[in-house]
Amino acid sequence: MVELDSNLKKIYIFHFFNTIAISVVANFLFLDRIFLRMGLNMQQFGAVKGFAYLLPMCINLLLSPIIGQFNKDREIVAIGYLIRVFMPLLFLLLPGMISNKSTLVSAITVILITVHIFPIIANNSIQLLVRSNVPQKVLGIHLSRIALVWTLPSFLLAIPLSWILDRHSGGSDSEFYRTMFFLMFSTALFELIASSIIMKLPRSHLHKYSGLRFRDIMLPFRNMDFRYLLLAVGSFSILTSMISAFINPYLLEIQGISMTIISIISAAVALLSILVLPYWGKLVDHVGGKNIYTIAMLGITVGVLALLGKGLFFILIYALFAWQGSRGIFGSGIYSIHQFMVFSQSKEDKRPIFFAASTFVLGVGWFFGAFLGGFFLEWLRNIQHFSNPMSAYRIYFGLCGIGSLFMIRFSKKLKEDNPKLSAREMRIAMNRTFRNLFGRTR
Repeated sequence: MVELDSNLKKIYIFHFFNTIAISVVANFLFLDRIFLRMGLNMQQFGAVKGFAYLLPMCINLLLSPIIGQFNKDREIVAIGYLIRVFMPLLFLLLPGMISNKSTLVSAITVILITVHIFPIIANNSIQLLVRSNVPQKVLGIHLSRIALVWTLPSFLLAIPLSWILDRHSGGSDSEFYRTMFFLMFSTALFELIASSIIMKLPRSHLHKYSGLRFRDIMLPFRNMDFRYLLLAVGSFSILTSMISAFINPYLLEIQGISMTIISIISAAVALLSILVLPYWGKLVDHVGGKNIYTIAMLGITVGVLALLGKGLFFILIYALFAWQGSRGIFGSGIYSIHQFMVFSQSKEDKRPIFFAASTFVLGVGWFFGAFLGGFFLEWLRNIQHFSNPMSAYRIYFGLCGIGSLFMIRFSKKLKEDNPKLSAREMRIAMNRTFRNLFGRTR
């Protein structure tokens, strides 16, 4: 039995209340329901989500040399997440204030960009606080437990909250937005507890990146081997964003699946991803990321092509293999492969820059995938020949499946890697994967 000292207890309590606070405001199932209620089409969906990822990750890259020089991790996390959970309430005010659709989309984009900036920057600060307060000899045990505490409660809580919203989605706009406000505000209040807890932790003693300079942000892009890795990461990000940016409207409107069922599937996939991720980590450690890249991408291809079928059975196959493109058995596998390769191929004294470069490329990929995917999908939906809306989505997801097959070619250009990381490095890299997998914008 692993005992918890006072600081470790604070870390666990913070993660528990934080995951409750973000269970609605950071869950795109709820946000997409709001956007659909506002009447956004798929092109507007793509534009909103594309910019909402691109700009925050650009800012994260530019700030990465500066943030590493400060020792304000507690303040960054506490204040950042308070803004992150309460600012989305502004979405509910927009329909009554703005009638012009273009202005409405612009306002949604500005809010979404702002709320995404803070958790992306806070991610590294959280990791430093955890690593500073978790004893070396029990690091692996606590990282696994913290990941569980930070993921499952929010996904499980989303199930009854989705059921409540399903009951009011067929009512008037006033009823819908009133219910949504209750769900968002009542859960966001728990961040007051989480932020107060994180401020009671001692300051991190792990800041060793004071030598970073602004010009260092170009180092990852000048490294030829790392450039190929960034190309693979960016291409995969394009593919996953083309799917996940529009999967909720597809499931809700085309497949006719309720939010409650989607939340149940999401919670089950979250647990599955947590269980299989350590096995991918062990596999990467033994044979290297490049050698199992193809296997993971083939599994993702099967998952994506399952979206061509109609009915819950095919959706379950998609969920099992590649839910949201980066979860499920193979989705979490390819994401962990990317993260381990970034960790093993980055320079230790410049690691925040290399992490930020990878995050930046993810943002660029998300922008192009969501923006161009939305434009193409909306064009397909407006073709009169497709009297059945399912036809447009089948063509769209079919092309995504073909794109995932082409992704396999990137494995040939990746650097041969069998990193043999130390146990401590593997655990830290695994924790980074968990946080990115379940909380890139949380």
